[in-house]
Amino acid sequence: MSGLRRIPNIGTTWKTRGKDELLARSLSAEDQAQLARNVVAIQARVAQACAARQRDPAEVSLVCVTKYSGPAVVEGLRTLGQTDLGENRVEHFTQLHQQASAGPRWHFIGHVQRNKAARIANQLDVLHSLDGLALAQRLDRQRSPARPPLDVYLQ
Repeated sequence: MSGLRRIPNIGTTWKTRGKDELLARSLSAEDQAQLARNVVAIQARVAQACAARQRDPAEVSLVCVTKYSGPAVVEGLRTLGQTDLGENRVEHFTQLHQQASAGPRWHFIGHVQRNKAARIANQLDVLHSLDGLALAQRLDRQRSPARPPLDVYLQ
């Protein structure tokens, strides 16, 4: 597992030298088990925080960010029942989206340059970083009418 760095209780970060290697990685049984332990640990922390605030954990969505991960991690998370996945780089997001099976609800959590909006407008479900009217208009123009409206969080 050279090139793999573990962050306890947070997730698995894949650090590699090139994007082809990044996207070609597969999860071993050990990696999948660690991913499952990480998700369970995070869910327990969410449940504990919700209990402290007398809140129902079912009201909280966990967005698993795939930063530095390949499609094997996306599929591993999907196998664990995670439906909300996030990314913060347009190039990596488009590659993951193309290679992932259908079903994830994709969140983009990074800044989107207007010139890159067309590349992701029809692939996103949620944008966490809408920072201006021009970007909103560009995304709206590029988004297919067949797609539901894009959910956004304003910065």
